[in-house]
Amino acid sequence: VQAIRRSLPKIKAETETALILPDAQIGFRKRKNELVPFHDRTAMDLALQAAQLIQPDKVVILGDWLDFPELSRFTTEPETRFLIQPALVECAWFLQALMLVLPSHCTVHWTEGNHEMRLRNSLLEHHSGALADVRSVDNLDGPPAMSVENLLGLDKLGIEYIAPYGTPFWLWDVMIHHGHVVRGGGGKTASSIVSSASHSQIVGHIHRRELCSRTLIDPTRPNGQRVISAMS
Repeated sequence: VQAIRRSLPKIKAETETALILPDAQIGFRKRKNELVPFHDRTAMDLALQAAQLIQPDKVVILGDWLDFPELSRFTTEPETRFLIQPALVECAWFLQALMLVLPSHCTVHWTEGNHEMRLRNSLLEHHSGALADVRSVDNLDGPPAMSVENLLGLDKLGIEYIAPYGTPFWLWDVMIHHGHVVRGGGGKTASSIVSSASHSQIVGHIHRRELCSRTLIDPTRPNGQRVISAMS
């Protein structure tokens, strides 16, 4: 991972664009001494092409970019164990490729997902927390040594990591986070989120495309109404 310098634009454009990248779930299983990816490399390559074409002002990674199957509380396949290192390498390679195609003023933000949270939970549960918050002596104010931020070198890449899981990133007046609501059936998750929301939201987590909107009474608006949406 190489440090990548970025600079803010001197003049802010009237219209800004954001690219939202959900749930890649990077990880591997080993079969006959070959690493077979969980993640879809073709889809990830298309994400790089989209970033290069759109040249967005902001990129928001919605979390669950690392799968961490062997840290799951569920029983894992033997062939997925001891493969965290190649997953980290693959993820870092993609992130660096992403940063290199983005314009220099673009800011990149990563909201923690429940799969990334597995790393910290595993440390807390199996090692009594002894390693969860240990930091390098030359960077005591930095991220914990055994954290997604540190293991991927996100500071060198200039990527902001937003944690703990559930902490939102505000994109203008839109609330963006990984998500935790899951409902069976098409459209039901977005409908559930928007039913109690006061702002528009964008989430990942459910691996489906959904969009649902509702109208709120808002006396501050010219027509007395405001439409909010929830999108996955």
